[in-house]
Amino acid sequence: MSSLLEAMRFSWRVLRERPGLVVAPVSGGRAALVIGAPVVTVLSGQPTGGWLERRQARRSRLVYAGDRKTAVAFALRWRLNLARIRLAPEGVVSRDHAERELAAVTRRRGSWHST
Repeated sequence: MSSLLEAMRFSWRVLRERPGLVVAPVSGGRAALVIGAPVVTVLSGQPTGGWLERRQARRSRLVYAGDRKTAVAFALRWRLNLARIRLAPEGVVSRDHAERELAAVTRRRGSWHST
């Protein structure tokens, strides 16, 4: 229950502050209920979280993982599209990098598999 309350509080804070982008770790799923700002999720550990974590990862515009093994584990367990997962070897994503990557993804037209 405390995770849900934290997600609700975080969502309200995002609505008030209106940031251009929200970068949040998957643990706790605090960005699962965010609306009004694109969410970038950083994966770590194993995909053992609850529905808030899965919801956050699925709704995120971009997802980062520290390594390929982590990316594949989350993609298989939570049915995430691997085309949306980027690698961040340090496990840390800077806001500037996430904004550039999101802008590049947004500029692309068509499906990820189209040429």
